[in-house]
Amino acid sequence: MKYFKYCLKVNRKFILSCLILSLSLDIVVFCIDLENVGVNGFWRPVIISLIITVVVMCVVMAFIYRLYKKNLPVFKVLDEKDFTDKLIDTYRMAFPRSTAMNHIVLASYLKVLDRLDEAQQELEIAGRLQMLDIRTKAYYSEVLIGLRMRQRRFDEAIMIYNNYNQMMEAYCRSNKDAVCIQHYANGALLYAYSGDFNSAMVCIRKTEPAVKKQRKFAFTRNTALMGVYLLRGDMRSADDIKNMMLTDMQTFDEFEFEAYRQLTYKDIEEITMLFDPRVQAETR
Repeated sequence: MKYFKYCLKVNRKFILSCLILSLSLDIVVFCIDLENVGVNGFWRPVIISLIITVVVMCVVMAFIYRLYKKNLPVFKVLDEKDFTDKLIDTYRMAFPRSTAMNHIVLASYLKVLDRLDEAQQELEIAGRLQMLDIRTKAYYSEVLIGLRMRQRRFDEAIMIYNNYNQMMEAYCRSNKDAVCIQHYANGALLYAYSGDFNSAMVCIRKTEPAVKKQRKFAFTRNTALMGVYLLRGDMRSADDIKNMMLTDMQTFDEFEFEAYRQLTYKDIEEITMLFDPRVQAETR
């Protein structure tokens, strides 16, 4: 039941849109039929319209249930404590005929597992496929930027960020989700890398609406802020934020899957490796 509720939560905008549209049509039918009050059969069009609404919502829920069943093996692996290669195999089995979005999701998993060349290949495949909706394009841009930073190809990451920034600002105005928060986190790090710390902090402040909506996004925001402080040379502030996050994660209970906790630890480690001069000095 937990996983089905997650599917409902992820698709709530779609469900609400269908419900509102159907009910709006019901109201229109009722208003048009008001002139027939007292006439035999007055309620017939209204009842038919309501039946259609019920059928439409049943179809929508059947579609959500189908998504749930298809993703169930992946959900179960995500709920395990360790983020392992098992997730890649399970995801590929669940989606043998992959869309652009499937390849992007797979690339994000491969990146976390440090299989960067394979992540690059998945994104190249996704780039050759049609991306008809803005959400797919938005997710593609942020995963690609994240991969470029992980590859230490920062100049390319900055160029990609600038190319997609106008589209992403439009996306973030109407979506306060994980893709939006990642866009501003990436922006903060790239501006800081370029030496523009004022713009970096503007990006950090722009995460607030999403963080207020879902508390788990605070970890993405704070990890980026830690990176900004590291790039600015403020080691004390960076360490304070890192220690705060590590403490908070021990008791935080709003991650949908246990793997998301491990992913947050991985993000902190990644930013530390990329931007902490003390760690870089130790590895030389």
